[in-house]
Amino acid sequence: MTEPMATGPATTGPATTEPTTTEPTQPTMSPAAESFVAPSLVTGTGTSGSITVPVTPGVSGEVRLSFSGLAPGVQVANPADPASPITGSISGIDQQSFLVTLPASLVLSRFEIELSNPAADVDLLVFRADGVGGLVGTPVEAGPTASEAQEVFVLPSVNEFRVAVRSFGPATDFVLRTFGSTVTSSAGLQVIDPAVLPAEAGVPTSFTYSWSGLAPNAAYVAAIGYAFDAGVTQYTTVRIDTTEDVAPATPINLGAPVISGQAEVGRALRVGTGEWDTTDLEFSYQWQSDGVDIAGATRARHRVTDADLGTALSAVVTAQSAEGAVAQASAAPVVVKYTSATSVWLSRSTVPAGHEVTIGVKVKSAGPVSGTVEVRVGDARYDVTLNARGYGQLTLTDLARGGYRVGANYAGSDLVAGSTSGVERLRVTR
Repeated sequence: MTEPMATGPATTGPATTEPTTTEPTQPTMSPAAESFVAPSLVTGTGTSGSITVPVTPGVSGEVRLSFSGLAPGVQVANPADPASPITGSISGIDQQSFLVTLPASLVLSRFEIELSNPAADVDLLVFRADGVGGLVGTPVEAGPTASEAQEVFVLPSVNEFRVAVRSFGPATDFVLRTFGSTVTSSAGLQVIDPAVLPAEAGVPTSFTYSWSGLAPNAAYVAAIGYAFDAGVTQYTTVRIDTTEDVAPATPINLGAPVISGQAEVGRALRVGTGEWDTTDLEFSYQWQSDGVDIAGATRARHRVTDADLGTALSAVVTAQSAEGAVAQASAAPVVVKYTSATSVWLSRSTVPAGHEVTIGVKVKSAGPVSGTVEVRVGDARYDVTLNARGYGQLTLTDLARGGYRVGANYAGSDLVAGSTSGVERLRVTR
């Protein structure tokens, strides 16, 4: 298989001679071929696809089907500026000629011209480059994009042509494109089904031509050959346009989505769409827990459940353009923390000055509790370390006489939310 796109422009050069104009000779057809009705051109779109080709045999028997290689169109370069997007400009009564070299072993040579001015009066003429004989090109159906087209079928040992663009009126820019379909190479893959077509005289039938593996944003041609008792004497041109398969521009995320709300059981979280480089986007959502999709959580809003406890919740936002291009952006995760409850108690609520009083603290949670608790005794603050069971205690002996409010605050951890105890009252006497 060859590369799907040509690697450079067709060879061009200035005109040096003006060939004489005569009608090309036509091949002699067998009676079976003369009465066989097939389209001269069939067209398709897309990098892959299929076409149903209708035919009507004139005699009964078998028709052997074949194809030449799919050839990409190559724009003829502008001799004055090879980087120009057009081949040339022409106006009034004028003619420009281009030398074109195509691959050897040609089955089909096709030449197309596109005009920027629909009102222009331009003819396209094809000659042998050596000037032998007259016109070798035959005017054919141009197809969906060209203004005019010429084709040359099976001209042995000839692959160099002089293509003349002849103007009779208003000015126009033009693009000249060439195709050289051979039996030795092809872009993509082709299939004809069936390869041998049963024919019944006068009864319409059809076959399927399929292709795949073509590059986008290009045009290709191939020739379907019909072989009767005297070999291939009739052709249908296939022209495939893949410009519709150009990948649409992918939306670009400029600002990640943000999750808002309290990550607590029973509360609702909401994720925004984020910021994107284009408008007119449709959005879909998928919430995740520790990176795993949550079944059914496909809306912008998600209510936190017990199953989310201790996990990191995030949301993937998918943006889709009107052309079908998609892109994704993820919101920064938020952790659904376990709740906690902090309590304090006193070994005794009244104590003489200079005597010990023990303050106990407990943090209860379904999650793992660790770290320290801040115990408040009046205006004083003490950090108390919790053991593996969430307990801690503080013993004081130097409290001055008076009344104290005692409480505790647990700041929480990565997985457990903080909490604050109630207040106990301590009285220190003389």
